[in-house]
Amino acid sequence: MVLSLTAMNAHAKPSAAENILNSCINEPQLSAECKYLPASSLNASEGPIAATAEKAFWTPLKMLSLALESVGVGDRGGECARNGKTQFDLESITSLLQHAKITHKMSDCQAACLAICATRKAISFDSWRGWKTPCTIMTDAVGICSDFSTLSVFFLTRLGLQAWPAYYTMTGPHNFLRVKLNSKEYFMEPQSSACEFFEATYQTGR
Repeated sequence: MVLSLTAMNAHAKPSAAENILNSCINEPQLSAECKYLPASSLNASEGPIAATAEKAFWTPLKMLSLALESVGVGDRGGECARNGKTQFDLESITSLLQHAKITHKMSDCQAACLAICATRKAISFDSWRGWKTPCTIMTDAVGICSDFSTLSVFFLTRLGLQAWPAYYTMTGPHNFLRVKLNSKEYFMEPQSSACEFFEATYQTGR
């Protein structure tokens, strides 16, 4: 799938949002079949969401509230109101995500892969800086696992998907994602480029 979301003017310099989407739209997983894996396939060598099949997780309501309160990008007079560039960048990325899903007839799992790719391209990993809304995360351009989850939930929700931050403490505290696709719930790791969906096969906490 070799595509471009760059502005129609070929001589115009692509915006930051266009660079993010142009980079993501051509990733191999967007033109391949989605990887649905049983939770039993997880083991201790497979990274942050290892062993979730054996341990229930819960959804941090604070993170969910932060992600969803900015769905309109209003941010309740917060960072988006103070920083017009942040609001413009967040709105631009969201608009391009929505456009790509529709025009390229993406399945929900492909759209989910696109959303978490946009998160990975928009921010890099850094130390804890407190609870943040998507606008604050975009302003900082850095974050930890909770910030990757919060921003991903924001993008996924704007694409019409049901998604929640998820949390566990097996080998240390970690946030990842739970997303509903085709009436089934899956775990996703928003920091991974593999974009794999692990079946949630047990009762989950909220």
